[in-house]
Amino acid sequence: MGGVLRATATMAATPDQVFDLLTDPARHCEFDGTAMVGPAVTSARLTHVGQVFVMNMTYRTGDEVEHYMSDNHVCAFEPGRAVAWATATHGDAPLGWSWRHCGSWHRPVPPAEPKVTRIPGWR
Repeated sequence: MGGVLRATATMAATPDQVFDLLTDPARHCEFDGTAMVGPAVTSARLTHVGQVFVMNMTYRTGDEVEHYMSDNHVCAFEPGRAVAWATATHGDAPLGWSWRHCGSWHRPVPPAEPKVTRIPGWR
């Protein structure tokens, strides 16, 4: 069974600033909201499909805390418009879910406050 959820937020930033944030793994913990995403292990800026970046992660269940690493395989990259990655256990193939972020802005005239949609998907 697969599914898609969508969440859209208006950003008080330029479209370039938003895309810069989304393509910088070292800044992903700034917009996570779950306290699961930690510092990037590999911090190279995302630039193309096929790139893999690794993140430190934390999973909490009651009093139990588990630290692990997650591989993220870039599966969509449209400069200034969209970026997506499929999540995997460190060293393994993607598990079947992905995170896609796309903007509602359209060049050459982007809005003053662009909207960004986060689309987690699974199969």
